[in-house]
Amino acid sequence: MRRKVFVFDLTSITSKDMSDKYPQKMIQIIKNILKNGDKVVFTAVNKDRLAEYSSRL
Repeated sequence: MRRKVFVFDLTSITSKDMSDKYPQKMIQIIKNILKNGDKVVFTAVNKDRLAEYSSRL
């Protein structure tokens, strides 16, 4: 069975995005991907943003 890799670029996410429901939707999508056995890769210029998402999973 072939696995898929999903890449999420968090660089362009703004502070407003983080305060809205965007993070909850994104986290739910990522959890569904992981449940299927696929892989998730994050890219971000801002290390703080990457750490924030990673800590929520």
